Amino acid sequence: MRYILCILVVLGFGCGTKAQDGFQSDRVKEFRKEKNRAFIEETWSPLVIDDRMSFKGLNYFPISATWYVKARFVPAEHVDTVLMSTSKDELRTAIRPGKFVFTIAGKEQTLWAFQLIEPTASSEYFVPFKDVTNGAESYELGRYVEVPMPIKGVSMIDFNMAYNPFCAYNYDYSCPLVPYYNTLSVPVTAGEKSWH
Repeated sequence: MRYILCILVVLGFGCGTKAQDGFQSDRVKEFRKEKNRAFIEETWSPLVIDDRMSFKGLNYFPISATWYVKARFVPAEHVDTVLMSTSKDELRTAIRPGKFVFTIAGKEQTLWAFQLIEPTASSEYFVPFKDVTNGAESYELGRYVEVPMPIKGVSMIDFNMAYNPFCAYNYDYSCPLVPYYNTLSVPVTAGEKSWH
C-alpha cells in the first residue's frame, strides 16, 4: 500500500524537467498518468473489478511549486517504536525517528516522520498527515506523502505527490491512521483529492 510511490518510480519516471529550485512538474504529471493506468491494469490495484470498469482517473489538485516545501529535520531525542492504529482497528509497528519543521502560508508546521516495520528497506520516510481539506476536498481519514531522508538536516516535501491510502478505494485494506499530532493547521490544496 504505502510503497505505491516506489513501485511507480521503478516503472520508470524518477526524472522530469527540473526547475531551478529542484521542483519537477513533469515528474508529478507522469506519476499521475502512470498511477491511473496502473489502477486499471495492475494486479496490486486496490480497485474492485466493477470500479476498474468505470474508472476514469483519480482527482487531483493542480500541480504547483508552492507545495514543494523545504523542511528542516529535527531528530527525536529518543527514537521511539510506536504502534499505529489502522482503519480496521489493527496495530502497525513503526519507528518514529524525528519530525519535519517547515512553513506554509507564513505559518510554521510540524509533521512527524515514520518508518513502518516492513520486509524491505526504504530510503524515504512515511509521513501521514491531515489538514483542513479532509472530508471535503480530500479523503476524510487523511493522506500520505513519502519524504526523502534528509541531507545535512534538510528534506524537500512535495505535497503534489500526496496520495490516498488504499482504504480510500477498498474497505478490505487496513491503512495506518494519521496520528492526531500530524494535523496541519492550513489547507493543503495539493496532491490527490477524494476519489468520489
